[in-house]
Parts: sequence; C-alpha cells; structure tokens
Amino acid sequence: MGFFITLVVTALTVMAYHRLVADRLSFSDWEQRIAQFVGNRFAEVWDDPGARNALVDEMNRTFPFEVSLRDAAGQALTPVRPPCEHHEHQHVVRRDGVTLGEITVCVGPPPGRPPGAGLGAMLVALLAVVFATGFLARRLARPIYQVADVADRIGGGDLDARVHLRGNHGEVGLMAESVNDMAERIQRELGRQKELLAMVSHEMRTPLGHLRLLIEMARDGNEAAQAKAHDEMERELVHMDQLVGALLSQSRLAFDVVQKQPVELPDLLRRELERHGASGEVLHVEGAVRSVSVDPTLLGHAVGNLVRNAESHGGGLTRLVLTFDDDGVEVAAYDRGPGIDPRIREKMFEAFEKVGQGKGLGLGLNLVARVAEAHGGEVFADDTEDGTRVGFTLRA
Repeated sequence: MGFFITLVVTALTVMAYHRLVADRLSFSDWEQRIAQFVGNRFAEVWDDPGARNALVDEMNRTFPFEVSLRDAAGQALTPVRPPCEHHEHQHVVRRDGVTLGEITVCVGPPPGRPPGAGLGAMLVALLAVVFATGFLARRLARPIYQVADVADRIGGGDLDARVHLRGNHGEVGLMAESVNDMAERIQRELGRQKELLAMVSHEMRTPLGHLRLLIEMARDGNEAAQAKAHDEMERELVHMDQLVGALLSQSRLAFDVVQKQPVELPDLLRRELERHGASGEVLHVEGAVRSVSVDPTLLGHAVGNLVRNAESHGGGLTRLVLTFDDDGVEVAAYDRGPGIDPRIREKMFEAFEKVGQGKGLGLGLNLVARVAEAHGGEVFADDTEDGTRVGFTLRA
C-alpha cells in the first residue's frame, strides 16, 4: 500500500509541476514571441493610421489574441476594450531607436493547447503505470510472503516446511535458500538430539541397574565383597559421567554455544591425561608454545575422547603430541592399534558409528570432529608404522 501511495503522490507532483511551472514557462515564452512579432509589424506601418488600423483588425481576426495601441504619450489609438481575461503583455514599439508607442497584446490559450489539454492523457498514463507497477510489486512480494509463511510454520514446529520458488528470484531466492538451510539444520540437529537422548537414556539404564545390584551386594557381603562392589560402582559412575558429558557437549555444539578464552594447552592436556589415568609423561609438545583461544570444556572432552579411543580400540595410548605452528595447533593421539579398517575409515567420525566392538554409543570421535569444526579445524586418522594416529587441528 505504501508503494502505491508513493507512486500516486509522485505522479501528481510531476503533473502539478508540469501544469503550473513547465507549461507556464513555455507559455510566457510564446507570449513574448507574439509581442515581438506584432511590434515589428506595427513599426513598419506606425506612421500610416489606415494601414495600422487594418493590421490591428487583421491580427484580431486571424490570431487568438487582441491588440490595442497607444502612442508615445499614452493616448489610445484603438477602441478601449474590456480588461484582458487571459495573459496580457506590453511591448514598446521602436524604430531606429525612437519610441513610437506601446502595444498591448491580450493573449488567449496557445493554439492546440486549450485549458486542460493533456490532463486526461496524463491520468490514463498514471493508471497504466499504477497497474503495471502493481503487477510488478505483487510479483516481487509474492515470494517474500511465501518465505515469511514458511518461517512462521518453522517457528510453529513444522520443520518439514520448505520454500519452493519457481524461476530465478535474485536476493529473495538467496533468502529462501537460507531459510531452507536453516530448517534443515534445525531438523537435523533436533533429530540428532532426540536420537542421542533416547540412546543415552537407554544406556543409562544398564549402569543404574548394575548399581542397584552392587548396592545390595555391598550391604550383604563381607569387607572384600564390599570393596569390590565399591570399585565396580565407581566404574559405573564414571561411565554414567561420560554419557552425561557427551550429552551436554553435543547439546552445546548443536546450538553453537562455544565459550572461547585464552588457554594454556599443555596444562589442559596434562589434566585430561591424569583424569583418565594416563601419565603426563606421554605428552610431547612441539613448536613455540603460546596461549590459544578455545572452549576449555569442549576441548577437554575432545582430548579425553581421543585418550579413551586409544585405550579402548588402539591397544593403549603411547603418546599424545601437541604441535604449535603458524597455521594453528594439532593434537594427535598415537596408539598400538592394528590400523584403521578401510570399511569404517569414512564413517569413523560420524555419530553412532562405533570404531570397534567395545561398548558405547559411538559418540566419542564424532564429538572430537564437532569440537574441531567449532574451532575452525578438522579431524584426521592415519596408520603409522606401529599403530594409529588420530587427532584434530585448531585454526590459529
């Protein structure tokens, strides 16, 4: 509606300018030309009253104006006429530098331009422009309305809603593609979250059931049985803690909740090694050490998953190498494994893909990949002479 109002106001302004200013300017120029022409004609016959009066009658009959004459003293030389109702113009008649008198020309509308001439045509042109621009505006606004409708449906929970546009719509098409990409990402992430929550809930039932059994055994057993039950309970609690940590980390990554801060990576890696029962001596640092801006919680989980992967599927961690270079940072876990099965190499970093036959959800390496991606890096996995090398990079 605002577009049409602006268009109409602009058109009316142009019309008013044309009628009140442009036409007036052109009409005044026409008047001056008439007065100059008439003055030149009368200068030739001014001294002959008969020829002068005949010329007045001829001009009044032939042209749409009336001519009246006065001499140099201001006395009327033609009959006095009623006041001019149109445009009146005076012109001094001179010949050889001598003033002979004055001509008053009462000019009517210019030939072929009666009052209101062109107004109807301009109104027709205005209506044509309004209809044409209305069609164009509707054509431009339709895909925008469709994008807005799909966005509302997505906000209401209909994650299957997509924008389908025909043809090339330029910037609107790019916006539609962005909305579709957003919907696909939300749908994919929510699907992952639901699947992850269902699998974690299922996995949690096993350690919880085992804990109940261990508690009963600890109550009824002797000291040796109680000590063994306590050790088992601790392992089950560690397993539950790992499941909850994976769930929380995946949730943060799904919604891009990455809180970066300057971190001394050698200290963070040593803490993770100790937390998982590995010696800090397996850590090897190469390059010029410097602080790196990372999310310490997510990065700690990623390093922990590399260590657990090496222990569970690689025959044990041999060394953890931290390398600093100009491009960024690299963290690599070396193990004694038999190498990577080519059948799983392409999928080993995907969610719910297990590297080996050990228990777990297959989330460890997927979490490593997502943490690396959130920090602008990538993951890698290679076979070495005595095992496997699995790790990730962080962009500088």
